[in-house]
Amino acid sequence: FVWAEFNTRLRPFRCAMGSCDRPLLLREYLLDDVAAVGIRLDNSDQHAIYWMYEEYTRMKQRAGEFDDVDVASMLRWNLNAGEAESKWALDALYIDEAQDFAPAELVAMLLLCGDPDGVTVAGDTCQTINPGSAFSFQDISEAFRGLHQREKRQSAQLADRCQLLSLNLNYRCAPGVAALANSVTRLLLQRFPQCADNVEEQSIQKQKLQPVFLQWPGQDPATCIMGEGSSRLGRADTTRVTILVCTDAERQQLLARKVHATILTVAEAKGLEFDFVVVSGLLSRLLDGTVCALADEASTEASLIASYGGRTSERLSG
Repeated sequence: FVWAEFNTRLRPFRCAMGSCDRPLLLREYLLDDVAAVGIRLDNSDQHAIYWMYEEYTRMKQRAGEFDDVDVASMLRWNLNAGEAESKWALDALYIDEAQDFAPAELVAMLLLCGDPDGVTVAGDTCQTINPGSAFSFQDISEAFRGLHQREKRQSAQLADRCQLLSLNLNYRCAPGVAALANSVTRLLLQRFPQCADNVEEQSIQKQKLQPVFLQWPGQDPATCIMGEGSSRLGRADTTRVTILVCTDAERQQLLARKVHATILTVAEAKGLEFDFVVVSGLLSRLLDGTVCALADEASTEASLIASYGGRTSERLSG
């Protein structure tokens, strides 16, 4: 709670953007008695918190130390003092897990991309693990617009098109688990109404388990995936099908063989969901080139794979 006041209330987005270039003064802090997490504070509580912050600042100065917000503020200052070309160094910027950054850290990163259309910020404030973070995505959106307006860049008009989008469909857990998580979130927001964004998840329970299609050793991956001759597919349904490979080199080989589909390495596919997954090349890495104890031939898994193989082309083409 106190750390959130230090990082979010006393060193908020507007200070990180350079509008005051310092933490809030005590009189400024007392103008709003709502804490970063959304609860009311007594005047005496605010005085005590501000005294602790001043002691914390003096402690850092005596030790010659800097915290993460100090480092981000220095980075922002150096970016502002530098050449425009180095200040807006990136054509595209993607920030994930944004809820675990302090406002000053987010502002420093947003300064790295000069194209508003090239910036994506993602996260879930209900999954915050950094005790010093307590802000909403609306705060980030307003800071993003403010940065471009302060720079008086032509991109300011583009920044005004900034959108807040919510992904509330949960494919990873049963409805009961999602309902439990939603109930905890509701209780959290009742007590601390400004500590997170209120996005209730809706669980999507799949009707049946869809097995993975495996490439057997000895088969050409491109032919195995797309077929051959008159039955060869022109393109796989990129919204429902992905092909997993070990390396980018293997991806390039498939592309050279005119495999038109979403092709990802295992690392790139982390966190994504597809109806149908083709695993290419993984089994061929076995030393003897055979499938070793992949599944008992009489097992449910093996029978599912066998029965699914006959319908592969239909499912791939969507």
